[in-house]
Amino acid sequence: MMAGDAQKVYELITDVTRMGEWSPESAGGEWLSGEPGTVGSTFRGDNRRPWMKWSTICTVIAAEPGKRFAFAVKARGRPVSKWEYEITLRPGGCQVTERTFDQRPLLYMVMSFVSTGLVRRSVRNRRTMEQTLDALARFVSAESVRSKDRAGAYAPRVPPGSQHNITTEVTAPTNLGHRCG
Repeated sequence: MMAGDAQKVYELITDVTRMGEWSPESAGGEWLSGEPGTVGSTFRGDNRRPWMKWSTICTVIAAEPGKRFAFAVKARGRPVSKWEYEITLRPGGCQVTERTFDQRPLLYMVMSFVSTGLVRRSVRNRRTMEQTLDALARFVSAESVRSKDRAGAYAPRVPPGSQHNITTEVTAPTNLGHRCG
C-alpha cells in the first residue's frame, strides 16, 4: 500500500509532466489539448533510453479521480499500447495497480527490436513499472512525512526498511500491483 491519500496519488499519476520523476523510461510529457487529465485530452509522452529518445501521442480514455487513470498511446498515428493505473483504498493508504496492454502491429515490434534491442518488451515494461511504482511510493511516503512535519498532525507513512510488495501477472497484459506499508 502507498501511504498516501488516494486523491493525492491520483493527482501525481495524472500529472504527466512529472512522470519522469519516478519512471526510469518516461521523461515526462506535455498536455497538448483538452482539460489536462480528462477523458479525450491528449498529451505528448516523452521517453528515453541511454542511446535514444522518442515521443508518442496519448489520449486519456479513463479519468476517475482517486480511482483510475488510463490512456491510449499512438506512434506515427498507429495504436501501440494502453496504460492504466487503478487506485484502491486500503487501511492506511491505497494500492496502485499499473497495467499495460501491448497493441503494436508486427512491423512495429520488429522496428522496436531493431531500435531498442529488446526481444520481449513486456519484460522491460514489467521491470520499469516496478521501478516506477517503487519510486512513486517512496515519494508519497516522503510527502506524508513532510505533511506531518508541517501540520504537526498524523500522516500515514512507510516505516523505514519496509518492503514493497509488487505483484506481477505473468500472462499478458502486464499487470503490476504495488503495495507498501
